[in-house]
Amino acid sequence: MRTVDYNSQKRLPGFTIIELMITIVILGVLVTLAIPSFNDLIVSTRIKGAASDIYAALTVARSEAIKRNINVTVGPLTAGGQWVNGWQVTAVIGGTQTVLATHGVLSNLTVECPGGTACTQTFTYARNGRLTAGTLTMNVDVASPPTPRRVPMRCVNVDLSGRVNVTADNNRDGNCANG
Repeated sequence: MRTVDYNSQKRLPGFTIIELMITIVILGVLVTLAIPSFNDLIVSTRIKGAASDIYAALTVARSEAIKRNINVTVGPLTAGGQWVNGWQVTAVIGGTQTVLATHGVLSNLTVECPGGTACTQTFTYARNGRLTAGTLTMNVDVASPPTPRRVPMRCVNVDLSGRVNVTADNNRDGNCANG
């Protein structure tokens, strides 16, 4: 009779079921911890993207005003509408109102003027690249920000010279002016 020595058999490469289960549990805990941060990253990216789109529209309007030597207007898609519902860049070229650029709706975001009011006004760049009326500030934020804020809002600013810049509310107090 032949005897088999089980201790002398080679062990097969791979993982035991216990090792796999422990790995899956650890991975589950890590994913559970990462999901809230990932959601904040997505919201932050949407806010940055919307502020960049407004920045681009204002920059296009300014450059077209200078290039074409005409007044160029940026405003909501519909007269009296809100910026959050989309905006367009228009100019009167050859006696005809012409749309130079347009942007669609921003879902789950707000575009507000200082004081928390919805922005409905239009802004016109003159031939020299300056706004025809003062300065401009618009705040881009999530529609219902949690308290405390987890994601900084963005502010699009146009100064007296017509130059556009975007600032962030890094201390998350609802005011871009102080950082």
